[in-house]
Amino acid sequence: MRTIIINALPVAIFMLLASCGPETGTQEGHSVGHEAVIVLTDAIYEEHVLRSNEPVLVDFWAAWCQPCLEMKPIIRELAEEYDGRVKIGQMNVKDNPFTTAKYEIEAIPALLLFQDGKLFRRINGSKTKDELVRLLESVLVPADRTAVEK
Repeated sequence: MRTIIINALPVAIFMLLASCGPETGTQEGHSVGHEAVIVLTDAIYEEHVLRSNEPVLVDFWAAWCQPCLEMKPIIRELAEEYDGRVKIGQMNVKDNPFTTAKYEIEAIPALLLFQDGKLFRRINGSKTKDELVRLLESVLVPADRTAVEK
């Protein structure tokens, strides 16, 4: 009996570790799950943000930041609602020190809105969905503005 448990232990550990792999769709530059949120990294930041033809909202966050985690559902909703008009990405500050330092991110959540590859607006701290809708609408040209359900 003892031999069976000892032999089964490595298999159980392997299966546990395999189930703790990355979330589906979290490769850099790809959407998270089925949402339109782009997972940004230092390596792809310029391509997805500075060279974008659409406005881009970048959410700088960290896993230990409770306000950041509370904003995640709002960020996901906005990414879906504004898909095709505004790109929305999230950048983990711990994993991406270069871009975090470049924009002097010292407090999170920090939201940076880019238009035509240039920083248009910077907002620090947790925000409501309505506040973020107003922010996103401020960069859309009148022809692109459509009512967003709240």
